[in-house]
Amino acid sequence: MKLAFVFIEDFKIIRQKLFSFDGRFVFHISGDVNQPGHYHLEVGLNENYVDIFPKKVLGMTGLVGKNGAGKSTVLNCIKLLFGQLPLLTVSLIFGFFDEEKNSLEIYYYEKGGVNDMVPLFVRVSNLTDDVITISKPSPYRVDRLWGDKPNVKGVNMKAMDIACCYFSAAFDSSLEVVYENIENISVNYKVEEFLKRHIAQEIDDAKKEDKNKRKDIQLWPSHIAQFYIEELVKKVKFIAYADTRDRTGLPPLPDSLGLTFKFDDFAALTEGRTDQVFIDKTKLAALQQLAIRQVTGSDIQRTNFLNLTILCSFYYSLRGDFAQSDHLIPV
Repeated sequence: MKLAFVFIEDFKIIRQKLFSFDGRFVFHISGDVNQPGHYHLEVGLNENYVDIFPKKVLGMTGLVGKNGAGKSTVLNCIKLLFGQLPLLTVSLIFGFFDEEKNSLEIYYYEKGGVNDMVPLFVRVSNLTDDVITISKPSPYRVDRLWGDKPNVKGVNMKAMDIACCYFSAAFDSSLEVVYENIENISVNYKVEEFLKRHIAQEIDDAKKEDKNKRKDIQLWPSHIAQFYIEELVKKVKFIAYADTRDRTGLPPLPDSLGLTFKFDDFAALTEGRTDQVFIDKTKLAALQQLAIRQVTGSDIQRTNFLNLTILCSFYYSLRGDFAQSDHLIPV
């Protein structure tokens, strides 16, 4: 499953714009002047598309534009779509392409959000000569009956379960801590998380000291400020390289990126033991070999990645069950 496109009705500086994330297709959307919020989406094939990525690369999309064009705004919207769609206060039309089923699933906002969100409707024309299947667009709504934790109804898949990675400049001023359900390793996020814990600890320590003694709380420790400055300098060098192609001071760039699955929980199950559960290591090793062949057999690398993640999760759950079990469980 891959994000194919997003249409943003009105979000910060972006109004009624469609962004494509799959070069194989051409998306064109037009509004109905007589019915606000009603749109006609045409989906065709990109005759000029050339797949330049090796098989090991799952797919990549770049956002290019001048300063202030809205690149970070689009990225913030996509993060919320993947992580916290119920909290996104903007009406969307979006589509996910299922490569295994060769089908495009399309969803549009219907109701339930904040008052400023416009109800949408979309009809679709398939101009691909039925090369792909396009499902009937489905409305999604936001259920806010549960107070501070709304949820989405009508979407048949969970975007947060789809593997996705973001590379963004450190100049983005948005708070990274709002993007829950996303594995976030950005500099902003690291600094924000540290300062949140640091300031809370400083306040607790101050409360324990003499109330009559003045306590100055250092919001930015010197080493964190220096770390942040160094990271910003690195970003500036990358931006300068993109503009001038001057490699002076640029860190060495890898030719490729790889992900390694260590199967630590599988190793713990076969190399160790719990107090009450003993594992047949031979059988479990045979199961592992069979599973690896099965979950890496797809030509779609994204599918292999997700299957390996599920297999790791299986061992993690199995290890947890063993640790909590009072009974012998034969394997």
